[in-house]
Amino acid sequence: MLILRWGDGKDDKYFVRIEKNIISIYETETFSLVDKKSLKLENVVDFSWSPIDPILSLHVPELGGRNQPAPVSLVQIPGKEELRWKNLFSVSDCKMYRSNGDYLAVKVDRYTKIKKSTYTGFELFRIKEPHPN
Repeated sequence: MLILRWGDGKDDKYFVRIEKNIISIYETETFSLVDKKSLKLENVVDFSWSPIDPILSLHVPELGGRNQPAPVSLVQIPGKEELRWKNLFSVSDCKMYRSNGDYLAVKVDRYTKIKKSTYTGFELFRIKEPHPN
């Protein structure tokens, strides 16, 4: 599966290519790879850009029979610094939305305990506030 997306930031300086567990981030002016290397992240299924800043939100599904969590991560570009992350459990689907770039709301469809139905919840990330340690 190959995914290509241009950045949605105000300057539109980057685009991302995801293929076979490799995330490659390129500068749009030179089409060169940022920091001359790609990120390795297994099983990424989706990502989205912040509409304001060069920040990626990445989603990896649960693995290992639901014993391993499904992480959602926010990564600042070009430094590839992880700004936030959260592990989610019992996730059947994950959609990422942003309006002004200050917040990320992750819509999570979770399985019930007996896995016969799902329910929807939201995980909220404050992007502009310092991350508590």
